[in-house]
Amino acid sequence: MARSSLGTIAASFPNRAANTTTAAFTLTAGLAELVVRAADPNDPGVVTLLDSASATVVTVRTSQGDFPGYTGSAYFVTRGGAYTISNTTPIAQLTINLQEE
Repeated sequence: MARSSLGTIAASFPNRAANTTTAAFTLTAGLAELVVRAADPNDPGVVTLLDSASATVVTVRTSQGDFPGYTGSAYFVTRGGAYTISNTTPIAQLTINLQEE
């Protein structure tokens, strides 16, 4: 896997249409960062990371970040397991960076 500033890029989802959910993917235990890049900075949206029990782990609004309306990120701790990501508006790129325990 590729490296990021936090660690390994554990998951990457390019070109997400609005109102979609990714297929389930697995993360190992560690500190992680969900990074979101909106397709349209004038149409900010919400991205939600859910665990296998459909419980919200973290929510990111693309208006949070270095470029308001365009990027957003949030750190979270994963104990490992299956996850999905849903988004409300088109997303150019979703990435999860992971620093394993």
